[in-house]
Amino acid sequence: MFMMLGFHPAFAQILFRIADSSVIPLAPVSPFVPLFLGFLQRYKPEAKLGTYYSLVLPYPLIFLGVWLVMLVAWYLVGLPIGPGIYPRLN
Repeated sequence: MFMMLGFHPAFAQILFRIADSSVIPLAPVSPFVPLFLGFLQRYKPEAKLGTYYSLVLPYPLIFLGVWLVMLVAWYLVGLPIGPGIYPRLN
């Protein structure tokens, strides 16, 4: 679909990677959630999954914002996203 809009497939892959890497800490099936909860409950025994989400939520939002600002800046400057690959198809 992005190719129909004139974007290179690698640019679509970058968009996917940005979105995916930002929400991985929020996935309840992540193997790190039980590990993090174990460490959290060691110091705060009443901590549950909601405590984990309330502590972790700011980080994915900040990462998503920073990644998007970097992507927009990279696109506006017109730098290649790979060897000889530009965001727009010619």
